[in-house]
Amino acid sequence: GCALDHIRCRQPYRVVTPAVMLLHRDYGFGLPTSIGAALTGTPVLAVVSMRGLLAMGPELATAAQVARLRLGVLVSVEDGDRTLDVAAFAQAMGARFAHFEAPSGMPLDPADPQWPGLTLAVVALPLLSAAALPPPLEVGAPSASGAQCGVDAVVGALRHVGVRTTFAGPVAMAHPLTQALVAAGLKVVPSASDQAPSLSADGHCRSGGGLAATLVCTGPGLAPYCLSGVGESFLDDVPGLVLVLVDSPCEGPQTNPLLSSLRHVVKAEYHADLSTLDQALGVACEEAVRPAPKPVMVVLSTSWLLEPLPAPASGHTPAAEAAAKTTDGQPSLEATQGLAEALLTSRRPWLHLGQGALEGQVEVLELLAKLDCLVTTTFGGKGIVPETHPLWVWCGLGAGVPAPLRPVLEEADTLVILGARLSELATAHYRLAASCPPVCWHVDADPAVPSANLPQAV
Repeated sequence: GCALDHIRCRQPYRVVTPAVMLLHRDYGFGLPTSIGAALTGTPVLAVVSMRGLLAMGPELATAAQVARLRLGVLVSVEDGDRTLDVAAFAQAMGARFAHFEAPSGMPLDPADPQWPGLTLAVVALPLLSAAALPPPLEVGAPSASGAQCGVDAVVGALRHVGVRTTFAGPVAMAHPLTQALVAAGLKVVPSASDQAPSLSADGHCRSGGGLAATLVCTGPGLAPYCLSGVGESFLDDVPGLVLVLVDSPCEGPQTNPLLSSLRHVVKAEYHADLSTLDQALGVACEEAVRPAPKPVMVVLSTSWLLEPLPAPASGHTPAAEAAAKTTDGQPSLEATQGLAEALLTSRRPWLHLGQGALEGQVEVLELLAKLDCLVTTTFGGKGIVPETHPLWVWCGLGAGVPAPLRPVLEEADTLVILGARLSELATAHYRLAASCPPVCWHVDADPAVPSANLPQAV
């Protein structure tokens, strides 16, 4: 069922492929594996899909520099697939290109003494036969004991707390939990690298897509690629749910390097088993979005994901307990009335908007129309108010505002800062106090932010 069956070779070939290649999707990880094997002088024939070539094909640029490298790459193309011009790609990589129709076409044999070097070829064949693919996991199907399994509990808990999108890399895509999420109709976004999912989840939430999960696998040889995106979310107050799959429930920061690193860039850490899963995920999602929002880590052990679910205890509803809302960080009625009065009595109010004001964009625009406010933003707040708006002044504060525009802001007698932390870059190295009007209000979800870098603010 594989394209290799139709290639006339001088010798049999060993099949060297990462386990993640046995998926419904090909991420191209066979290419760097094949390059490494070919560099030993061994003739290697690699098979890759168009998707895999797009993901890992640039690695061939280095391989093409090795004279007479005994590496052939078969690009399996479905009928009508024009995603990539393989001939142009081969030329860009410095490789030879060959096109033939299997099984009657030219041989592609890196063991041939006349082999010219790295060669790409296109075959109009599926990468793997249907029989070679693992059957998808049927969610909700009973186990051997007739009960549902742990993956069903995770899927149900994520659905209950409103997490509809999960981002996963190639290693996580091979996990039964990912297959269960897909079978249950929840959105799973695959990535070609293990670094991309956490970055994608960060951008998804920043853009108003709601709380998303990043599925992370741990194990020998798996580097903590997810730290990039999780760290971005942590520094910019973007909520997220990081689901970390460990092999044993006994694993912790002392024995797992990834957990040890992640705990520095998450707001909270929860370890869940079957009896506490609903409650842990519910509390984690609440914690992720409450002031100040940041990523939260939930550690799940793969040892119980395929175990039968225990019967629920009567009268125990952990999900309902987790759904209890908190009022921590909410402004008092007196503070809200004071801010409203300051805006209504101001001769020329000025709003400075950070990323924290993004969800209130509609209300901000209404406020501008009613109060005729001047507007500046942070870099993270760009776009909340269109920069073509007649009241928009600049993206910056204090000394970061160009000199010709400063007289415009000097007209303001009241400054209201919404959802901005006034960090070093946003304040031109904290040079803002002298340029602020006499009345300053600072509103932020994190109670520690107001007055931290602008002491005179209320």
